[in-house]
Amino acid sequence: MESLYKNLPNENRTYLINIIDRIKKETNLLSMSSSQTEKTRRTFKNKILFSLLYGIEEIKMHLNDEEYWNEINSEQKNTIKELLNNQQEQTKYCQELALQIETMLFFESKEKISELYKKKLYDLCLNMLDNKNEILRKKVLFGIIKYEQLVKMSAEELAPPEEQKKLKEQEIEN
Repeated sequence: MESLYKNLPNENRTYLINIIDRIKKETNLLSMSSSQTEKTRRTFKNKILFSLLYGIEEIKMHLNDEEYWNEINSEQKNTIKELLNNQQEQTKYCQELALQIETMLFFESKEKISELYKKKLYDLCLNMLDNKNEILRKKVLFGIIKYEQLVKMSAEELAPPEEQKKLKEQEIEN
């Protein structure tokens, strides 16, 4: 996560670090009485949550960049901008989205912590936390990629754009 922080202005970085620290403390308290399944699920939810919170901070840096917002309609744009003015709502929005993503994957793995579940969430978290993958975070937060779609995406589809391009070039060569 620290590698992500360096891209944010100090004010955004401080806010994000404080909120993530608070969530970690709450999670540690809950973990004392949880089963291993719940601990694993909570760990993945938190990683997704952290990437979404980071994405919110990235979006804040582009408030006046009209090109950045061109993928969504004006109603969606206004909804997101209202969200950006309320820190509690930002956290709540990201928590709900992280919960939906992890829960969908858990149900798809037949409510077990299977190797498929772990691999899928590992790929998802790795790509959501990649500092070169702002586009993925933005599309998830803007609702362009719905959580139902996100959990069905392959590792290649989740990868940052330049990595996708490399993979396609390798495919063509082979």
